[in-house]
Amino acid sequence: MFEEKTNKMNFAGSWYSGSPDELVASMNQFAESVSRQSYDAKGAVLPHAGHFYSGVGISQFFCNVKRDAKRLILFAPSHYKALYEDQIVYSDFKEIETPLGLIKAADFQTEDNIFTKEDQTVQIEHSAEMFYPFIKHYLPEAELLVFIVSRISTPEELAKIARILSQEINYNPTTDLIIASSDFTHYGSRFDYTPFGNNDLTKVEESVKALDEKYALLLAQGSINEIYQEIETDNPTICGIYPAMLAVTIMKNADLNGSFVSYYNSNQVTEPTYDFVCYASILFHN
Repeated sequence: MFEEKTNKMNFAGSWYSGSPDELVASMNQFAESVSRQSYDAKGAVLPHAGHFYSGVGISQFFCNVKRDAKRLILFAPSHYKALYEDQIVYSDFKEIETPLGLIKAADFQTEDNIFTKEDQTVQIEHSAEMFYPFIKHYLPEAELLVFIVSRISTPEELAKIARILSQEINYNPTTDLIIASSDFTHYGSRFDYTPFGNNDLTKVEESVKALDEKYALLLAQGSINEIYQEIETDNPTICGIYPAMLAVTIMKNADLNGSFVSYYNSNQVTEPTYDFVCYASILFHN
């Protein structure tokens, strides 16, 4: 029986396998498609769809990290709870449940008013849970700290939050890893986003890829002011753009470098359609 302060699984058996053996087998299969980099990854921007779609993208990070990390810090968007602007949500769970066993939750205490403790907001969020099995599999001894990030109003506010958060968590790039959770463009009438029409799927996918690559490269470079400018024009459907910018700012302040390493969309996984979602992996390293 789990304690009251355990963050319980919501998506095991649907968005990823609830069977430990099948789950490990799927992660091992995803790893076969991953390129090993010449560096050890210290952080990443990664997709968070169900593992059938996101598994290869997530594995780009976990196959390129050292297994001795002490703590992993995860920044994710909120899909189910409307948050106030410039708000960071955390929980005080002690453990996080996965089909492979429990992850120890890192302790976090703060009195700063940009932070709000909402256990349920953290527990229900698939954009966080998709990573938990990978963390338990690849980094079984690491503690996990999860933040749900709202829209951040300005580059100046984002820089301020990044400074405060780095201090509050005592971020150390030598012992800590960071993940920002974000799928990229959600295209099609299903997502109310069709700026490139729906008459030629190949051309649509090419246009979407060019758009996503622009944002991925800006994130890799840490060009936060430019991203804010581009958002005003593009109104992109990159669901974790604010968690990504926050995480990138913290990592860039620690002198980490970004590399855009992987990109694909859901049409490359299932039957092609004009409603599709895109997945990018950006790794950060010394």
